[in-house]
Formats: sequence, C-alpha cells, structure tokens
Amino acid sequence: MPTGNAQRILENIRYKRTAASLIR
Repeated sequence: MPTGNAQRILENIRYKRTAASLIR
C-alpha cells in the first residue's frame, strides 16, 4: 500500500475544504 495515495487523498480533502471556505 503506497503511502503516497493516502497523502494524495488528504491533500484532496484539504483542497475541498479550502474551496468550501472560499465559496462560503
């Protein structure tokens, strides 16, 4: 199981949260 995948998912969630904050 590559750890890079988990980090990628975390970054994706962080990006979504930032986008939500901007829209908010």
